[in-house]
Amino acid sequence: MTKRFIQLSLCCILALSSTLPAFGAEKKKKKDKTQPVVEQAAEPVNTEECQMNISLFYEAARHKNYADAIAPWEDVYKNCPQLSKLIYTYGVRIVSWQIEQENDETKKTALVDKLIKLHDDQIKYFGNDERTPRAAILGWKAYYALLHRPNETAEPYNWLKECVNTLGTSAEPSFIQQYVATSYTRYKESQHDVNDFISDYLIASQILSQNVANTQLENNATYKEVQQGIDNLFVLSGAANCEQLESIYKDKVEEHKADEQYLSTVIRFFKRLKCTESAVFFAASKYAHNIAPSYESANGLAAMYYKDGEYEKSINMFIEAAKMATENEDKAEVYRNIAQIYMNNLKSYAKANEYAQQSLTYSPNSGRAYILIAMCYANTTVSEDPILNRSRYWVAVDMLQRAKSVDNTCSEDANKLIHSYSAQFPKNDEIFMHPDLNLGDSYTVGSWIGRTTTVRARN
Repeated sequence: MTKRFIQLSLCCILALSSTLPAFGAEKKKKKDKTQPVVEQAAEPVNTEECQMNISLFYEAARHKNYADAIAPWEDVYKNCPQLSKLIYTYGVRIVSWQIEQENDETKKTALVDKLIKLHDDQIKYFGNDERTPRAAILGWKAYYALLHRPNETAEPYNWLKECVNTLGTSAEPSFIQQYVATSYTRYKESQHDVNDFISDYLIASQILSQNVANTQLENNATYKEVQQGIDNLFVLSGAANCEQLESIYKDKVEEHKADEQYLSTVIRFFKRLKCTESAVFFAASKYAHNIAPSYESANGLAAMYYKDGEYEKSINMFIEAAKMATENEDKAEVYRNIAQIYMNNLKSYAKANEYAQQSLTYSPNSGRAYILIAMCYANTTVSEDPILNRSRYWVAVDMLQRAKSVDNTCSEDANKLIHSYSAQFPKNDEIFMHPDLNLGDSYTVGSWIGRTTTVRARN
């Protein structure tokens, strides 16, 4: 290899060094303005030896020939660490490969220390880089520290905290996810106060909500997945109950009553923890709906009207929520709620059935919807003839069997109702003496039900 070739290769490599992502980095979000990257480094050491070794380790490492890259990389890292970001972006790959190959635990420990120090040196020489600033490097430093030393969370937690709080909406989804996960681990291990975990979750959730709302981001869907993940973690953690949420948000909702994004986040928290009878939840829903009506805000207002006994208003608001819902499961849930109101509160079983059926169009395997329909059948008078009137229990049991077949999560409730309704079937002698009935024959139930079933006797 000639010196001329080495020098030409170096020019290309140095040009690339400001654009290559860190090892394992996720795809970056689009920015509104593209700014040039300026490497904040000392005067470069332009020795022929450094130039040669950068060319050598770069060519080897980019083809994953890490064994050949080690010696020239070690030389550059030792003698001219300020020369190029490539020393660090490819250094992480080289040292990570060494860790994977090493079986001696003492040597492996030393290599992990080296990997962590590599990030410290990147901060020292390139910490002001616009694309991968100090805060982002801390995020990757925490990632590798937790990867190799998962039981040592104190320092990585602090690095992630600085990373997420500094970068805000620019933080990688994985950094935000790991920040909350590490905070949760420390809370569960009693190294964290519950309020610290709640605070970390709220900070992360606010950032994620902003990025989920920004549909221009390339990785918008990833932020949404992370948001759902940390929401589930928070709910399952048991760290907060409805009373704690009210205490946290009572004054904040009033302070942010003109901030639709903040209010939407609050509404989501309360829903996930099933705190939908809270005055704070209702206030957030009302303020959010006044600013920008949404599925979440309409759903919250519907719950408020229901609690106040204003059933017609509640139904109308639920219908509005259904129109704005974008997910089929959300639409299905809203229509089940309307069916519940018509059945339990207004005793209008035909209307309740109508909305339960509508729910099934969006969630065909909803056992809960079939149970609602069964209950509507069982509560409807279908004939003045006392024997024929009991035919409603046949179709009710049919619906309950259907509920069990599509959704085993509701089997227990369905079986209880089957036991109850089957006891209401006509007796054998009542069927035998009735001119319109024969065991095993088809029979169409009257009234609004109009469903065909099979004649059965109670056991």
